[in-house]
Amino acid sequence: MGNHQKKNCGGVVQFDQPFYYPGNYVTGTIFLNIIDAFNSRGVELNIKCVEGVSVMEDHRREIEENGNRRFVNEQRELKDKQKLFQNKNFLPNFQNNISIGQYAYPFSFIIPAHLPGSFEYYTDRISAYIKYEVKVKILPFYEKEEVMKFSTILIVRQPPSSLNYPQNLTDTKRITTWCFFDKGNATLNVANQKNHFAKDEVIQLQCNLDNTRCTLDSTNIGLELVQKITLRIKGNARYFNRMVAQTYSNERCVI
Repeated sequence: MGNHQKKNCGGVVQFDQPFYYPGNYVTGTIFLNIIDAFNSRGVELNIKCVEGVSVMEDHRREIEENGNRRFVNEQRELKDKQKLFQNKNFLPNFQNNISIGQYAYPFSFIIPAHLPGSFEYYTDRISAYIKYEVKVKILPFYEKEEVMKFSTILIVRQPPSSLNYPQNLTDTKRITTWCFFDKGNATLNVANQKNHFAKDEVIQLQCNLDNTRCTLDSTNIGLELVQKITLRIKGNARYFNRMVAQTYSNERCVI
């Protein structure tokens, strides 16, 4: 939901659902609060999807001064931004004049099925996002007059897709302490009911640890859910890991 307040008009955009998926119809309502009457050609609804990325990197460069060569450390920014989708709809709801009062205008549009879901990743050196913005413009009757506008962010989730990855894995490792004291072998079996999840789901895993050939008395299992992120910037690729959730056995983990 986004809102706006001007001296003669206030507005807000409200969606009927908290989030949508690509291919869904988005429905909602534009609410206007007109304090002073004014002339207008109607309302413009602008929907766009933009992705952007910026990465700050340390760079070592060789320079020459007075016949001497030395290296200097610099920071350089790799960035890119592009518009993935944009669509405008004109709602001619007014007969040249908006009277004082409160108005509600329903709207609907479809999110193209090929678009990605919303995404954000921010650190002190990295900024990356995929953002859907819905902007409302109240167009003045004369083009030289001020355009009143307000906007809000639309949340689009990537639909879960089944991965060709086993749901039952077993691995045996040689266990050592201080890098070289051999403590034997331990076998861990992990099974889950499916290999794809959506946000707010509870992941239930069955973990079986076989310590019969290991002299260490292991009593707990730690679990980490890590998101592997690839950022592409004008032909350059950068790879990062983001910790999504962390828990231990007998604890509940919600993504």
